[in-house]
Amino acid sequence: MYFRLMLPDILPGDVDRLLYLDVDMIIQKPIIELYQTDMEGSYFCVCPDMTVTFPVSDIRDEIFKEHIANEEQFTYFNSGLMLWDIDALRGRYCFRDYMELAERLEYKMLAPDQDLLNYLHWDQVKYLDAYRYDLFSKKAYRLGYRYDRVKRETTVVHFAGMKPWEGKYVHYDIEQLWWDYAKMTPFYPELMEEFMRDCIKDPLVYDTIDSLSEEKKRLMEELNKSVSLCRQLARLLEQK
Repeated sequence: MYFRLMLPDILPGDVDRLLYLDVDMIIQKPIIELYQTDMEGSYFCVCPDMTVTFPVSDIRDEIFKEHIANEEQFTYFNSGLMLWDIDALRGRYCFRDYMELAERLEYKMLAPDQDLLNYLHWDQVKYLDAYRYDLFSKKAYRLGYRYDRVKRETTVVHFAGMKPWEGKYVHYDIEQLWWDYAKMTPFYPELMEEFMRDCIKDPLVYDTIDSLSEEKKRLMEELNKSVSLCRQLARLLEQK
């Protein structure tokens, strides 16, 4: 994951900009407009990370405490989609700068390359619309987005975290976008067979239902105890 931090060092001199995309993304609309974005002097065009709001209750609270305290405008970005101004970066930042920062942070970053990029460049980026260019599929589903809307409105869908092709998770309808494109490949039957096998074998759903049933039972017992105590208290108050 650190290799991309070498790009300003190793790309040919005639490369002036670069669009980096994670491999767990679906690009479902043309991205020429994104690639031609006016960077307005910024080193990167990025999208806010849809899943991170400080405090996040992990090591990043410590890493970015000065950023948060000194600047109200600090926004943690996702590094899965980044438009790089290679011309601007070349000669100003190199791989060694990132590795020296990693050493200063004692390699305790949670999202290693992403944390390094945020630490160094947080005030050198231009923010794009995450709902258009870096939509976290599971987060979007929880916010009420569904397949049809994402298909219609979103250019880049990011399947961060749990993957559509991994059967051992609970799935949701936005994942159908990934399968739409998988179906166009010769690997589709193999992918689907493996997915179904994992779904059949995995006990996650039943274990989750059992866990919720046990939790419901426990909560009902606590509720009944509370009701009983309230009734006893009411009787005592009536006696007074």
